[in-house]
Amino acid sequence: MNELLVKIAARAAELVAGSSYYTPDGGKSPAIYLGALPPKRSDLANPADFPFVVIRPAAGSKERGKTKAKILMICGVAISADAEIDAGVAAVHDLADRLLNISADRSFSPWVLFFPIQWRMGDGEDFSQPHPFYYVTIELEFDRPAA
Repeated sequence: MNELLVKIAARAAELVAGSSYYTPDGGKSPAIYLGALPPKRSDLANPADFPFVVIRPAAGSKERGKTKAKILMICGVAISADAEIDAGVAAVHDLADRLLNISADRSFSPWVLFFPIQWRMGDGEDFSQPHPFYYVTIELEFDRPAA
């Protein structure tokens, strides 16, 4: 499955290349991570850690040689604490729109991407957007046929 994660990360990097989201020092494209964010210095979110896309497996199954996998792309952006909430919502929607174009590329062989691609806004089960941080999770479902 690691080869699938690497392919998704490479495609995500292509899709966000040239984008620029708020950072305290100006702006930058999202950093792409496999598995998890780097260790933090504290439990508090820091605008310098944003924007990001974390790609990780969430669930899967195997039956008669056929493998299914659910992969999450967990995305975060920050905005200035002085900015309006609408700016955060717009920024995270822009990032999600870019990444949802992953469906235009079906070159994840031998894995096959299934539709529809589902996504949800917010952080955690309550879908909150803790200003000035905004999140979206994109769920990708793949099948790998039996060899």
